[in-house]
Amino acid sequence: MSPHIHPRSWNTLGSNPTSRDLSEKIPDPELYAGGPGPELDTSITKLDIKLQGNRDRYPTEEAQLRYAYGRLKDKAAALMSGYFPRRSQPTLKTMDDFYKF
Repeated sequence: MSPHIHPRSWNTLGSNPTSRDLSEKIPDPELYAGGPGPELDTSITKLDIKLQGNRDRYPTEEAQLRYAYGRLKDKAAALMSGYFPRRSQPTLKTMDDFYKF
């Protein structure tokens, strides 16, 4: 073992970045339960800040969509559940599609 390489920095997953290579984690936005108005606007803004600021942690549209769905609860999660079938790809293709709902 080289004295200049710390074992924790080894990347055993090929081209995936190690945690040392990732951007500083932006706090998760609160879970969104549904409903129009200022709460929706705030939730969308915080979600967008998270996904743009941590783009390296959510590099694909699918990863962003899955994260966004994970920040929903109650009526909002129930409404979107049909677009996120278990063990398969979301039927929504982009975050713009997600935001339209």
